[in-house]
Amino acid sequence: MTFTLLIDYIGTFAFAISGIRRASAKRFDLFGAIVVGFATACGGGTLRDILLGQTPFWMQAKTPFWEGGFTYLLVVLFALLVVSTLGRYLMRMNETIFLFDAIGLGLFTVVGIEKSLACGFPIWVAILMGTVTGAGGGVFRDIFINVEPLIFRKDIYALACIFGGVFYAICCELGMNSVLTQILTAACVIGIRCLAMTRHWTLPVLRKDVAEYDENDGRAWITYGKNAAEGVENFDLEIVAVSMEDVEIVNDSQATRIELCAHMRQGGLTPERDFMVAACEQSRVPVRIMIRPTDRDFFYTEAEFDQMLADIAFVRTATKAEGISVGILSPDFTVNMERMRKVVKEAGRLKITFNRAFEKLADPVAGYSALCKLGVNCILAEASEALDQIPRAPVKIRVGGGLKPTDLPNLRARGLMNIHMGRAVRKKLSYSHGIDSTKIWEFIHD
Repeated sequence: MTFTLLIDYIGTFAFAISGIRRASAKRFDLFGAIVVGFATACGGGTLRDILLGQTPFWMQAKTPFWEGGFTYLLVVLFALLVVSTLGRYLMRMNETIFLFDAIGLGLFTVVGIEKSLACGFPIWVAILMGTVTGAGGGVFRDIFINVEPLIFRKDIYALACIFGGVFYAICCELGMNSVLTQILTAACVIGIRCLAMTRHWTLPVLRKDVAEYDENDGRAWITYGKNAAEGVENFDLEIVAVSMEDVEIVNDSQATRIELCAHMRQGGLTPERDFMVAACEQSRVPVRIMIRPTDRDFFYTEAEFDQMLADIAFVRTATKAEGISVGILSPDFTVNMERMRKVVKEAGRLKITFNRAFEKLADPVAGYSALCKLGVNCILAEASEALDQIPRAPVKIRVGGGLKPTDLPNLRARGLMNIHMGRAVRKKLSYSHGIDSTKIWEFIHD
């Protein structure tokens, strides 16, 4: 029981860290961070106890005192202290924190199942209560920070709890020892959660064409729907996002991809790591993250290049990003093949966009050939006449820079179907203001 209680507190600590870090990304104050952290850590168990007609576990007084409910609040306060003092160090512990979170998920699922069965409920109710205990806190967290719950958006989280519950029921039917059943069930949940993250397993998303039209959320449809052009669905529209609010707006638009950046007055630099993690979790479209440590064009010192490789490794191991956007040139304005090979090796599963460094190349055709050999997925450049000399495959060409809706027919005729938009879809055409969803609609439908 002492070991189980210890793991319970470790899981509570990990869930509280998760909630507090998400609250930090939303710039909550200390009180808001405590509320979100406590809801994340204890919300699932509280909802379970209410549904079972029991007093919530954290309201119960026990002897000795460290087994009582008040201890959970102390754990949350300790998590707040850790985030406040060691926030940047935690960035290097993402895999450890994730492992604690997975262990907590597995243990809390077992606790929910055991408590439900002890109250006399059937096994199918116990499986649901185990899922509520394990995954419910994340739902409360996302509701409190005003984003769509992560578990409802393709992530393998609650589903791991359900599979664990089914496994528990099978073990019971086979007459296995109860302690062994609990251990194997927790291991099942932890294993599924870890495999889903490392192998990037996701659930299919419901198609938009089966959605009910909501007039309250469709002002852009009302304003611009009559001007819809044929064949718009052929365009692939990438939007620059610099905040969580940008990510949420893109989620509700017809854009198909996000480029995550920071410091756009300097042409776009690598964003903060907390922001990378939170944005990739929240986004419903693929995300590519800008890797650019300085605004001195695309020539980097050894120290800056080492930082780029470290950032790429973080994106690959600690986020759900689809890829990165990076460009490195040699002094003679050719692709720096030696460094780009290291980038490709470090990127691993990540797709690579060679950013607007492409516009600086002395010979774009030779540069395109070099990027094809490297296995780069996409090139970002202005829609200049030089692009007409370049094939449209195997490397995709994405165009951006001062585009207007009226440019689309010309781009379509030239076979340039991948679009990149930054200021053009923002209020007052400035990165100091948020994205205007009606401008996205206007761009792709006018």
